[in-house]
Amino acid sequence: MNRLCNSEGKEAGDCEFEDANSSARAILWCELETGDAFPIALAAILPRKAPRRKWRGIRNSFRKYVSFRQRSVMLNVLVDTMALSPGMSATAKFPAKQIYLTYQRITTMSHSTLSSTASRSSESLKQNQSNDAPTWLVTLAKAGYAARGVIYLLIGSLALLKAMGEGGKSTDSKGALEKVLEAPGGVAILWIIAAGLIGYSTWRFVQSILDADNHGTDGKGILIRGGLAVSGITHTILAFTTAKIALNTSSGGGGSKETLVATILGWPGGPWIVGAIGLSIAGVGCAHIIKAIKEKYKDHLSVDEEVMRKISPVCKFGLIARGIAFFIIAGMFIFAATTQDPDEAGGIKEVLNTVSSQPFGPYLLGALAVGLFAFGIYSITEALYRKIDYKG
Repeated sequence: MNRLCNSEGKEAGDCEFEDANSSARAILWCELETGDAFPIALAAILPRKAPRRKWRGIRNSFRKYVSFRQRSVMLNVLVDTMALSPGMSATAKFPAKQIYLTYQRITTMSHSTLSSTASRSSESLKQNQSNDAPTWLVTLAKAGYAARGVIYLLIGSLALLKAMGEGGKSTDSKGALEKVLEAPGGVAILWIIAAGLIGYSTWRFVQSILDADNHGTDGKGILIRGGLAVSGITHTILAFTTAKIALNTSSGGGGSKETLVATILGWPGGPWIVGAIGLSIAGVGCAHIIKAIKEKYKDHLSVDEEVMRKISPVCKFGLIARGIAFFIIAGMFIFAATTQDPDEAGGIKEVLNTVSSQPFGPYLLGALAVGLFAFGIYSITEALYRKIDYKG
């Protein structure tokens, strides 16, 4: 772990990070005792392109052990204390010159000013500790990410085997779960997956209702939180489907999606509703691709820079692949709405079949299969490293 303070005879080990709580105390102790760590605290919460290379290791260590919400509080205190430009947030992209001038300004501040700022930071961080997620919610959320990861690993693996002509098949979540039933101990594994999916849906509802990820209450935030609620509902349904398969009571007949679309098409304005569903799915796909391109997933993963550099390409590829799959599903729903034919709607299984029937189908199917497998790895990564915040 990186050392934070070594001036005035203080031992650097006194300021090492052990966890989120001790790291906050260590920073405040350094500020009060040496007046030396406050500029480092600023460096830690700055964007990745800091003006001084030597700050990067300290910043990455800080990010690993201090939550995003805590960094937001620290930055807000800095903005208030030093009268920086208003409206800054923890994700603001500061010009390098402004960062350096701010650094110089802090180093010339008196020890009394630093102590006063440290006290304010302490109070803010104490209030912020209530946002740490309870253990039961962390367990449920991470088990859910793991369950989702297992499902996508299976879908990607079966599709890749089909693309290679090795006996695989295009399938969806239900088909992948039915494949698990054939494995030794399959029933027990299915019950574990079902429990994980319940945990995942619970976490999705917490994200939606309590705004755990700070999406806000503006139009964009409401849409994202609405999507999280829909994700919670769909994964709850998938959990019950998994339980049915484990109990060997699943009908296995398929077509449930088409039946639901047919029912909706029979309603007044049904085609418009199905079309709106298609547009919503397209929006989810677009969000996945934007999340990958802008690397927003990094904000929610608690890993150091070296590990992030290794897993980032896989996370990015998986998100883009799933986004493309959602775009194709959206197109199917919109086409079903315009033709009023429920058989045109589909899910992941139909996407894989459609891709494989195109020119160069095996190659396209193989690429998409690897992408969905990568999304499974991304989900497992979230199970291991995802920051679970909570606003009770």
